[in-house]
Amino acid sequence: MNCKLRQVLRCLLTLVHRECGECKRTGGLMVVTRALCESPAILTVSAAGAWCSKVSTSALKEAVERLSLQVPPCESVHREELQRFTDDFGSLLFTYSFHASSQSVEEEQSNIQRFLHRLSLVHAQVEIIFEIRTDSTTHKQMFSGPKGSKVSVLDHSIPMDTAAYGQRSPFSVRCFPSCPQMHPVLGDTLSCVLPTDLIEAGLCGEMSMVTMATLAPCMEQYSNWPSQLSCIRMLVYSPCGMPLMQQTQMSFLQSLGTSLSWADLGLSKVCCMEAQNIQGCLCSDVEFSVETDYSEETRCSNAVQQNIEPEWSGAVEQTLTVFIFTQYTDPFRSQITDFISSEEVFERDLDAVLWYNGDQVRATLQSIMKKMLKRFRQRHTARQRLDSAKSIVLSSVNSIIASSSSGEFRRACFDSMRVKSSCELRVSLQQSLQSIVEGRFAQKRMCSNEMKVVEAVSPEQSSLDSWEEAFENPPELPSKRVHCDHESFSFIPNKRQCSEPFSENSDAFVNSVFEAANIQRRPLSPIQHPQSQLTGMMADIPSALSLAKLNNEQVEKQWLQELENFSEWD
Repeated sequence: MNCKLRQVLRCLLTLVHRECGECKRTGGLMVVTRALCESPAILTVSAAGAWCSKVSTSALKEAVERLSLQVPPCESVHREELQRFTDDFGSLLFTYSFHASSQSVEEEQSNIQRFLHRLSLVHAQVEIIFEIRTDSTTHKQMFSGPKGSKVSVLDHSIPMDTAAYGQRSPFSVRCFPSCPQMHPVLGDTLSCVLPTDLIEAGLCGEMSMVTMATLAPCMEQYSNWPSQLSCIRMLVYSPCGMPLMQQTQMSFLQSLGTSLSWADLGLSKVCCMEAQNIQGCLCSDVEFSVETDYSEETRCSNAVQQNIEPEWSGAVEQTLTVFIFTQYTDPFRSQITDFISSEEVFERDLDAVLWYNGDQVRATLQSIMKKMLKRFRQRHTARQRLDSAKSIVLSSVNSIIASSSSGEFRRACFDSMRVKSSCELRVSLQQSLQSIVEGRFAQKRMCSNEMKVVEAVSPEQSSLDSWEEAFENPPELPSKRVHCDHESFSFIPNKRQCSEPFSENSDAFVNSVFEAANIQRRPLSPIQHPQSQLTGMMADIPSALSLAKLNNEQVEKQWLQELENFSEWD
């Protein structure tokens, strides 16, 4: 990215971080450039609003004087853009214009966009605007803003909406809601020892590091749906909140692919990706690909894959994002220029600091990822148990039907599943059981769309255990199956609408499987009827329920008889 732009933004962010500190104040940050053929490109960085209002005049003057020696200023040509900016956010508290480097601004546009996107992930309270005007086009893009749920760590305001991270739409099934939020886990504070050469360079303060991890998309409400971890990305930020964006060597984090105990996290085949192969709008500092062995958890039988609807098949790929925040304090320095110099040193030599504290950093990263993946591994274990149970249930049901000497009973089973042969019956039973198990929905309070803001904590202010407990053990509402939107039309007694994939009553469970087969073959969009038909249907509900109850009682008697015969044969 444009080196001059980094220097200007570093100066501004260090001023705000040291002078203001709070991350709850809103405001605006604008980066605008005009790249016309007849004149050199000019960039202007401006800030306004409460988020930077506490910057003192003396500190601002001192910082700008130092900046002007590195990036010579020029006259601004963005009067129209600045006027609109001040109309929205108030009077300017910082504005700085300069000529762009020799490289084309249009060529750098994507890099600037990725940088501002990364910057917005730790400044969720600030509306960041990027505008570029050329001879032929005008492009404007906005990042972040004061709306949406967020957490605060080390004076950084971090959005928890998956849309802010450029991820695909949150996962959902049918009519059930999705969870657009990420639920973070905060790590402990790690005090780092500075290498001797950095101390000799004048850094005599204290450095610490805090980690935070998220896993997206959220699958907590669909506990039985198969999922797999496909990617691990690490985002590193300097003390003032500047993203490193591969501006410095990250050999230590890249070495984690071979030096970290991935097996303890339940992962295998974790490989560090080359910097040029990292894709996406975030431009992670380091990214790892995770290869998963496709077993029974992530694939169905060929017959089911051919017959089941697309949205029911395939595991959901989740991404683990690890934030690494650095912090530096020096009680013996008070000049803003000293802090800006410290930021530059940290950006340049952070890799050396990580190597110098290698064992402690690896243990910290291992710990935060283990805590974040705890629920993921629990879901994986539960899924394996379900797979084992499903095969037993299917084998038992198929054996009972195949061994039955009652032609009427066998015909009733075939008719219920709408099949004509035993082979089709096996496939249909497996498909129905998979629908019931994977489609289980359990609403979580932490996933409620009503929760707009998550007040965040720094490690010094709260207990990690209590925070994790609040996220991992929330009160749950009753579970539902995916086809519950047709309960009013299926006329199935309530005792059949089981919230768990397996019931202790085998007869009720088997009937649930047969009922699910009929339900999943119906259109799952709301059924449309004229008002007169709806009135007649409502009048017929008592008789329909009575008929359904009678039919179910007859089916139960048949199943009980077949179970008795089956036990006698054994």
